Amino acid sequence: MSSKWTRRGGLAAMLGGIVGILYAPFYALAYFATPDGAESLEAPWVAAWAGAVRPALEPLLIFAPPEVVYLTYGKFFSLMVLGWMAGLLALHARQAANAGRLEKWGFRAAFTGTVLGTLGGIGAYWIGTFWWAAVGISFGAFLVPALLLFGVGFPLFGIGTLRAKVAPQPGAWLLIVGGLPGMILLDIVLGQLSLGPEIAATGAYLADGGMRVLAGVLLLLGLVGLYARQSEATGALGLVAFLVAFVGTALILGTWWTNAFVAPSLATDAPAFLEAGPTGVLGVAYTLSFALAALGWLMFGVVSLRTRVYPRAAVAVLIVSAVLTLAQLPGTQVIFEVAVAWLGLALFSRKEASAGQPERVK
Repeated sequence: MSSKWTRRGGLAAMLGGIVGILYAPFYALAYFATPDGAESLEAPWVAAWAGAVRPALEPLLIFAPPEVVYLTYGKFFSLMVLGWMAGLLALHARQAANAGRLEKWGFRAAFTGTVLGTLGGIGAYWIGTFWWAAVGISFGAFLVPALLLFGVGFPLFGIGTLRAKVAPQPGAWLLIVGGLPGMILLDIVLGQLSLGPEIAATGAYLADGGMRVLAGVLLLLGLVGLYARQSEATGALGLVAFLVAFVGTALILGTWWTNAFVAPSLATDAPAFLEAGPTGVLGVAYTLSFALAALGWLMFGVVSLRTRVYPRAAVAVLIVSAVLTLAQLPGTQVIFEVAVAWLGLALFSRKEASAGQPERVK
């Protein structure tokens, strides 16, 4: 690809990002006005920003019935993803000579996701305008797998971009953090996937649940790799920390699996139960699962500080996120995911240490 087309691809990616930033609030506010989206306003942080922003944007949200406004702003999704596609092609071509396996596999996954996302956006928001059934079909057939591929592909491509050392490092880090962590953060802030009978029956909720399950599986595999790298230096305390973190994370994976694949059935067969949320023994089990995982990762972080195998700043972020999780403060999941991504990147980019010395990942 010539430098001229590379620059054009970069420009398209920038425009796609700008479109995404600008259209997201309109899309979310339009969704909140539909019967399916009204429940999202029950989350206090969603109600706070929506109540502050909607009066200023009101004229742009009432030009048609709520469902029509929602589909109208959804049309920008395809334009955004097309910009991502052009940017991926341009960056991959620019760093192809220095690209490793991670970059190539990340590119393939992310690019396939952009193709599916473009098709899904056209089906859901363009064809769905005159054939409503196309919305559900497009989510299930195209957008759900696209979001899963985004969640895996962009972080891998970002790590590969860091290692290729061609593009600016801040951009590569944004690709890494903008994968699963970024999607989950947007879900929380925009409030579109809050658990409820109406939301749980949608394709968007299935996509979010599938990404969380995938994230849980990858997190367990990553934990094994992180522990194996420093197992000899951690001793018995390191083994205990690893086991507590592994069991706790496995239990959380179970809750994510339940939310992803059981909640949609409950939305149809037992909506009152789903509306009430986990109570009694189930509520205690949920709380203890997250507490055990947070405790395990906190112990793992403390042990990692002592071994000095991983960057101390990354370990410090991990410890802070674990403490915040134990305190049940909102938004801590994203901090935790950034810390794990940082540690994973350090593991992949490790350098050989001198013989007889513990290896330190830089």
